Amino acid sequence: MRRSFVLFLLVVVLLFAFRGTDDIQDGTTIVQVGDKAPDFTAFTVEGKKVKLSHYQGKVVLINFFATWCGPCLRELPEIENSMWRPYHEKGLVVLAVAREEDREKLQPFLRKVSLSFEVIPDPDREIYSLYAKQYIPRNFLVGRDGRVLYSNIGYTREGFRELVEHIQEALTD
Repeated sequence: MRRSFVLFLLVVVLLFAFRGTDDIQDGTTIVQVGDKAPDFTAFTVEGKKVKLSHYQGKVVLINFFATWCGPCLRELPEIENSMWRPYHEKGLVVLAVAREEDREKLQPFLRKVSLSFEVIPDPDREIYSLYAKQYIPRNFLVGRDGRVLYSNIGYTREGFRELVEHIQEALTD
């Protein structure tokens, strides 16, 4: 009996680990595709004031991450190289929100990881809790009209390619 229960738990864990990124959004995602993205005001690690609504008319990628999260650490350089660099001059804004991370912890991290988009500390989950209850990395693509065009959870090559496709489409609209 105990062995079959352990096997059952292992199967459940593996299903959650490898299933599609959109499958686990039920119950954990507060903001759905089509919803107006909740506005927030925050300060970047460098002290720049950022307000989401000030980017009205631009395409905004909001990425939630943490410095201890392995998939996040794989995704951030991909965002830099496959999204930010090729598309920021076409109107893409990237706001990386560091869930449960403060400025003091982020500064040494950012000296090691070369990111040229905005990084926002969110030590108390004030921004994160507007969008979701759990799971990172997590992305919300906000269209020029301020509505969420696409969202995903986790980092997979397939999910990342899909996000890039949505960014390309949003920038051509």
